[in-house]
Amino acid sequence: MDNLILTAAEFAKSEESIAFVTIVEVIGSVPQIPGAKMLVVDKGDRHLTFGTIGGGALEHIALEEALEAIREGEVRYYKKDLGKDLNMACGGKVTYLIEPLQKRKQLVICGAGHIGKAIYSMTRELDFRTVLIDSMEEYANEERFPGVERIITSFDEKVIEDSLSLDDHSYIVIVSRDHTTDFRLARYFLKKEWKYLGLIASGTKAAKLRKELKQEGYEEEKIDRMVSPIGIPIGGSSPGEIAVGIVAQLVEVMNRGK
Repeated sequence: MDNLILTAAEFAKSEESIAFVTIVEVIGSVPQIPGAKMLVVDKGDRHLTFGTIGGGALEHIALEEALEAIREGEVRYYKKDLGKDLNMACGGKVTYLIEPLQKRKQLVICGAGHIGKAIYSMTRELDFRTVLIDSMEEYANEERFPGVERIITSFDEKVIEDSLSLDDHSYIVIVSRDHTTDFRLARYFLKKEWKYLGLIASGTKAAKLRKELKQEGYEEEKIDRMVSPIGIPIGGSSPGEIAVGIVAQLVEVMNRGK
């Protein structure tokens, strides 16, 4: 059991998505006892398992259920009749709990100016791993962004590609110092996976960009998911007020999945 916990801790440290499957109750003849655990690691295109809850059809279906629980971010509770439900010879009944441990969410802030700095300050109490991207090192540094996980000092797509891994736990805000860079970054990130992509722009410029993106053949579903103008419209135009609207929107997406 201790080895299984240590294994889980190592995968969690490397930001893998994992789940524990634990037998909590048994009736009759079953292949394992209450407390037996299996660790499932979801690596996207493949999975790993450690420990066992009894093998065979039970373990196979529990694995599929654990992968689904990881992707949905939900604790699951199942009762199975091993004979009727799974055609297992032992024929007893088993109840098990699936507890997913999600990756920490990644926040990518593109732009180390006043708005980017305000966003970072406001999100430090949230459970984000934050990556900062800006080519101006006099702005993009640990003195201005204390505790940031990583700084990428280039807006070049090749550098970003080599330095940044994205998935559906990633939240991206594009708030650099010029629209040319912002729109170029939007085109780059629209080809990637993410949970949230927000781009600072006026309504007119955002509409123009969307029209161009559709003409260029970008996925309409992703264009529609991209948020621009970014943030909840709370009024005000100072960097701090703009950042409040952006952070509020991030929290809304995290909590409601919109």
